[in-house]
Amino acid sequence: GMKGKGDFTGKVGHTVLIGWEGATSERVIQLLLQDETSNDNLIVICDCTLEENPMPGKAEFIKGESLSSAAVLLRAGVPGAERVLVRTPSDDLTLATVLAVNQLNPIGHVVAHFNESEIAALASAYAPSLECTSSMAIEMLVRASQDPGSSMVINELLCVGEGATQYLMKLPETYQATFGDLYTQLKERHNATLIGYRAKGMQQPWINPPSATRIEGGELFYIASTRLKEISNGMV
Repeated sequence: GMKGKGDFTGKVGHTVLIGWEGATSERVIQLLLQDETSNDNLIVICDCTLEENPMPGKAEFIKGESLSSAAVLLRAGVPGAERVLVRTPSDDLTLATVLAVNQLNPIGHVVAHFNESEIAALASAYAPSLECTSSMAIEMLVRASQDPGSSMVINELLCVGEGATQYLMKLPETYQATFGDLYTQLKERHNATLIGYRAKGMQQPWINPPSATRIEGGELFYIASTRLKEISNGMV
């Protein structure tokens, strides 16, 4: 209900959002409602600071003494939820909550947002089956809850070390090709995957543009196990 006295113990297949951060959390709920993987499910907001449901009609609300209390998490139906998103105002609280959630052996996918990467790493060490990540856009948090592993893919691509890494290549001013031809050449010759193109003078890269897209100078974003050498005109 409005005052957070409801009980979803034993509920399965729903979404639980633990913690409330105003506009940020509202955006999380809106993104969940937009996507067909999560829009038809019950969404339960679980928080200890709110006095009443911040989004009536869109989500249910559970109020508890502490977010890391097993009793509160059980009342929100955490063990049977399809996805659990943890995002609180403090990393310490998020860590305590993640450990409490982990103790309940949830069957669904759990993703938690931390501001500090060190605390995210600590949480991952204690709760390896949960997706603990830092400095992630709200959109990424939601995506990771709907498509498990998404944050790991993004972090893997940005991390230097094992596996493939995402790189940037500046093209010669005179370079010309189509995105599709260049995509094929990069894959066949270098086992590199072309993911985006930023035209000269543009702020935003175009990720996965159509094959026929004309490339004239500018920059490429690609994934490879090592950084590629320069590209000469028309050929990789």
